[in-house]
Amino acid sequence: PLKGRGRGVPPPPPPKGRTAVALTDKQKLKLKQLHWQKLQSVEGTVWGGVAEDADSIDFDALESLFKLEDPNTVKISQPAKKPTKVHIIDLKRSHNISIQLSGIKLPFEAIKSALLNMDEHVLSVEHLEMLSQAVPTSAEVEKLIAFPGEIGTLGLVERYFLEIIPIPRLEQRMKAFIFKQQFMTNINKIMQDASILTTTASQLRESENFKNVLKAVLQVGNYLNNGSFRGAASGFKLDTLLTLADMKARDRKTSLLQFVAQELMRTTSQVKFLSKELSSIKPASNVSLDVLKTSMGDLHIGIKQVDQEILHASVKIDSASSQHDRFRDVMVAFSENAAAQLRHCQEAYEGAVASLKEMVHFFGESWSNDKPATLFRIVSDFLAMFDKTVAEFITRQAKQDMEGKKKMMAQMRKGIKNQPSGKDAHLLPTALADPRGPSKDVLAKPSTVVQAEKFSGTNDDSASDVESDLSAVNSDVSLASAT
Repeated sequence: PLKGRGRGVPPPPPPKGRTAVALTDKQKLKLKQLHWQKLQSVEGTVWGGVAEDADSIDFDALESLFKLEDPNTVKISQPAKKPTKVHIIDLKRSHNISIQLSGIKLPFEAIKSALLNMDEHVLSVEHLEMLSQAVPTSAEVEKLIAFPGEIGTLGLVERYFLEIIPIPRLEQRMKAFIFKQQFMTNINKIMQDASILTTTASQLRESENFKNVLKAVLQVGNYLNNGSFRGAASGFKLDTLLTLADMKARDRKTSLLQFVAQELMRTTSQVKFLSKELSSIKPASNVSLDVLKTSMGDLHIGIKQVDQEILHASVKIDSASSQHDRFRDVMVAFSENAAAQLRHCQEAYEGAVASLKEMVHFFGESWSNDKPATLFRIVSDFLAMFDKTVAEFITRQAKQDMEGKKKMMAQMRKGIKNQPSGKDAHLLPTALADPRGPSKDVLAKPSTVVQAEKFSGTNDDSASDVESDLSAVNSDVSLASAT
C-alpha cells in the first residue's frame, strides 16, 4: 500500500554508469531550459548503453551561450555604424543644396562640363537657377582647399563644390548664362506689349464711333447741366463714361447710358460695332508701362554685365581657365546679336511711349506712367456696359417691330374680309378670287410672302416691302443675340 497519499511516485534513481551534473539553483535560473519528455525506464534501450562523460562537455561555453538575460538589464540597441562623413559646409545649407542637386540628376562632372561649354542643351534655365543658389562662398572655398583628408570622406555637397571650384568666376558665369537663355523670351514679350500699346492708342484716337459716343454724352450732359456751374463744358474726363449706367430717369428703370445708346442707334447705327473697332483695348489694359520700363532697364544692365564677363574671359585668370572653357566664344557671338535686337526693341518701346503720350493728350488727360493703363481699363469697362445696352436695345426694337408688323397684318386681314365679291371679285388677287382656293404655287411660297401677297392686292411691290421688313427685323434680332 502507498503511504503519503497524494504525494505521487518518487522518481527512480539514476541509471548505473551515469554521472549527474551538479548545478546550483542560481545556475539553473541562469540557463535556458531544453523542453523534452524524460523516459522513466531506459533498460534495454539505446539510453541504457550511452555513457555520459561529464568531462567531455565544455559547460562554461554552454553557459555563456545559453544563459538567460537579466530582466533588470535594459537592452540598448546599437545602431548600425555608418561610414563617417566630414561636413565642412553648414548642415542646413548643405541639406538645401543636396535637394537642389538631386533635382538636376546629373553627375558632377557633367555639370562642370556643361558650365565650361555653355551647353544649354544640358543645363536649362531651371537647372541654372537652382545651381546659382549652390555656389560656394570664398570662406567655404578656403576651407575645402585646406582640407587635409581624403576627398571620399567628404559629404556630397563638399565634393560637388570641389568639382566646380576651378570654374572661373562661377557666379557671374551662371548669371550671364541665365541671361542668354532668357534674352529672346524677354525681347519678344516687350515687343508684343509695345505693339499692343501702340495699336490700341492709335485705335482709340482714330475711332469715329468712339468720338460719336463722346459727342453724344457731351451734348446730353451740357443739356442736363444747363444753368449750373457744370454746364457749357467743352469736354469731360473719360471716367465719366462709367457713371452713365448709374444715373436713372424718373421711371427708375431707364439709365442715361440707355438713352445715349438709343439716340446713337437711331442716328448712327454703326456705333454697335464700336467694340470691334477697339478690339485690342482689353489686352492693352493689362500692360503696365512701369513694368515695361523696368524690363527694358534689366536688358540693358544684362548686356553690360555680359560684355564685362567677356573681357574677364579674354585673360587667363588661373590654371582653371583651360582650352575647354568656351565662355568667350559663345558669349561674344551672343552679345553682338543681342545688341542689335535690343536696339530694335528700344525703338519699339520708345514708339509706344510716344503714341501713349499723344493719346493721353488727345483726350485731355494729364500724363503719368500709369495713365494709359487707367484709360484703357475705363474704356474697356465702358465697352462692356455699352455692348450690353446696345444688344438690349436691338432686341427690344426688333420685338417692337415684329409686333407692329403682326398688328398691321391683322388689320389688313380684317380689311380683306370686307373686300367686294361677285362681279367685283376681279379686284382681288387671282389666287384669292379663285373659288377653288390658292394654287399649289401659292402654297409652296414662304408664309411671309403669302401673307404679304394676300394683303397687297395687285400691288406686287407692297408684298415685297413687307417681306423685306420682316427679313430686316429677323436680321436685327440675330445681330443682338450674337452681340
